[in-house]
Amino acid sequence: MSLLQRDINYERVAFWALSLLVLLFVFGYSYFVNMTVLHVVGRQNTEQQISEVRVHVSELETTYFARVNSMNLDLAVSYGLEEAGETTFVSRKTLAKKILTLNNF
Repeated sequence: MSLLQRDINYERVAFWALSLLVLLFVFGYSYFVNMTVLHVVGRQNTEQQISEVRVHVSELETTYFARVNSMNLDLAVSYGLEEAGETTFVSRKTLAKKILTLNNF
């Protein structure tokens, strides 16, 4: 037998290659199933937290509207608010208006 000629057992190579491939698929499958379960649990936790925050915001809105509806002039003055005097409005031209007016002559 020469050095260039090797006796390769193709059945053994095919067996180990298929065994390695099956092992790779088993590990991949278990990894992806595990990650899917973890993401589902994480999503459920996040949805629970969102629900709790919505309840808290709803309670705050209810308190806010109750306080706004109970506000009157005497209470506002006791907080230091004053009635607004004469209102003066000031307008100015924006840069776009200036450019358009310069182009129109």
